[in-house]
Amino acid sequence: KRLTPTQCLRHKWLTDMQQESHINTKKLKRYVIKKRWIKAVNTIIALRRMGAKLDSVGL
Repeated sequence: KRLTPTQCLRHKWLTDMQQESHINTKKLKRYVIKKRWIKAVNTIIALRRMGAKLDSVGL
């Protein structure tokens, strides 16, 4: 059974969200830096593989 829009707005998940929430910026910054690092490493790996393929083809 689905809730009505009014019931949804009164649900504790939404009413709890209206309270001030604190975001841990240290963890968020660490997460963003880690994702950027992983992306950079994956780019380097892909470029090395492409270079190896080009070398094997003789270009």
